[in-house]
Amino acid sequence: GGVVRALDSSTTHRVCAGQVVLDLCSAVKELVDNALDAGATALEVRFREHGVASLEVSDNGSGVRPGDFGALCRRSCTSKLRAFAELRQVGTLGFRGEALSSLCAVADVVVTTCAEGEAVGARLEFDAEGELCASAAAARPRGTTVAVSNLFAKTPVRRKELERHARRDFARAVHVLQGYALVAPNVRVAVSNQPAKGARTTVVHTPGGAGKQLAQVMPAVLGAKAAGCLQRFQTQVELAEGAGAVNVDGYVSRAAPGCGRGSADRHFFSINRRPVELPKLTKALNEVYRTHSATGQVAMAVLDIKMPPEVVDVNVTPDKRTVLLHCEKTFFAGIKEAFAQALEPARSTYELNMTQPERRAVSRKAVADNQAEAEAAGEAGAGGKEGQDGTGQ
Repeated sequence: GGVVRALDSSTTHRVCAGQVVLDLCSAVKELVDNALDAGATALEVRFREHGVASLEVSDNGSGVRPGDFGALCRRSCTSKLRAFAELRQVGTLGFRGEALSSLCAVADVVVTTCAEGEAVGARLEFDAEGELCASAAAARPRGTTVAVSNLFAKTPVRRKELERHARRDFARAVHVLQGYALVAPNVRVAVSNQPAKGARTTVVHTPGGAGKQLAQVMPAVLGAKAAGCLQRFQTQVELAEGAGAVNVDGYVSRAAPGCGRGSADRHFFSINRRPVELPKLTKALNEVYRTHSATGQVAMAVLDIKMPPEVVDVNVTPDKRTVLLHCEKTFFAGIKEAFAQALEPARSTYELNMTQPERRAVSRKAVADNQAEAEAAGEAGAGGKEGQDGTGQ
């Protein structure tokens, strides 16, 4: 016989799970995707010891019906996609049916849920294969809570990495959650951390509510000072080869003293309401802003991009934050040109009204302000706002 043989299902499951849930940030992201896909209008994310002990995502969405309990955490089981052809028009944040299954392989998972119309909720425990191993009645309003503990305990190297860099990974997770709060301003978002000792701290809190607009939640997410440095930015870019048009709407830094930042840590992009990472767009915006800023800073940006589904591929990486764009050269060039035009009037006024010594003084103050803000943000990411409690359902 040969040496090539099929891996058993358990080994395959554990190997593949490590490619879906890479770190604390991806674990949180997958759970938030599920909550928003379930129609949640209130979302609470609770960390214990920056996620090392546990993390919990609770929502007031549609909940899980009893008939779906058994398949809930099985691999490739989903209610969001029926055939590959639907992927081109998929409107949900998740679609592969791998997130909960993968979490079961790398952590302990307990789901408490109650669907609309059910008299009582249920507390569900799952084994490492994603199979339901225990179920009990539980009091809960409509919605779902997923509790994940001992993340990566079954993979010692990743567990040590999580423990060693807990605060860094927690800060990254908070940044991703800030992006979701900006994409869904109508959703009440609360993010908190409970340290081993001391009071629970709240690091993100938005009010939510029907009809809430992006401008109304930016001060809560970015801070009032940072939000006050932004201006509305809207443009439309016609793609080549009859691929349609891309509409961009959001906010970018004004070309005024102190309105930029020393690093590109405040770029939040979404495509068709899906939070994504667009390094080339970050680079394009920064190149333009540096030419309009006397301090050499980079811009802040919160942009929602609407484009035809057929010109974007979201099925590229496990976390679905990296995407491929058709006609991206045309798109980025159009954004760059529009951004330069939006900043030009402010730069002209700034240059006419200030002397060179004044500009140098403003530059030094802006750099100092940004350093202070960065240090404060680092402390907030690690510890949050002392004395506040997270809110949610």
